[in-house]
Amino acid sequence: MSDEGSQRSLVYERVPLGDEARRYVGGQILEGGLTMSRLLLEKLRPGEGTVFTYLPPGVNPGRARDFDHGGVASLSSSERAVVQFLRNEVDARGRRLFVVENPVARCTDPLVGDARDVFCYGDEVYHWTQCSPGRRNDVLGALRRASSGWMLVGMLTSLPSALGEPRLALARCEHATLAAMTERTELVVASAYDGEGHVIWDMSPPGHGS
Repeated sequence: MSDEGSQRSLVYERVPLGDEARRYVGGQILEGGLTMSRLLLEKLRPGEGTVFTYLPPGVNPGRARDFDHGGVASLSSSERAVVQFLRNEVDARGRRLFVVENPVARCTDPLVGDARDVFCYGDEVYHWTQCSPGRRNDVLGALRRASSGWMLVGMLTSLPSALGEPRLALARCEHATLAAMTERTELVVASAYDGEGHVIWDMSPPGHGS
């Protein structure tokens, strides 16, 4: 069986990471992103939170920390691990939004205007899904629709109640709306391993809840 086939048959394990992963997320992903990424970059603090990934069992630690190169993970397996993790987190934290920016799409693209669960900030495109405990939410769809090779940035967050129902608030998204969501971000998901895997930065304090 090929390495890729073997990776797909394995249950991916959580691999803790350190400051090298924080530097990767901040330097290689968020600085090249859109408005949401730039706002997230202002929020991220070196040394804070926990950083980890999901990889096949027994991966060499050096390869696990070589975020720029592929061959260590299967994208489909990595996506499944991330989706299951986020589902568990929503069950523990309560209702949340999962938002992913699309660095290549534009709001003037013909298909964007007809898409469901997309909002625009200027000409920037963001995919999102509303996550509720006990429900299957389209986190995987948001990840895949926003995928553009190696660059992807998403966040698990919420909207202040003062902004109203999320779908209406995002339909008229303003800078203050994006800023409020990034300020309330609990988790950042960034693509890694040449787009075949993900690094997750959990910024929530210990003992988090809804």
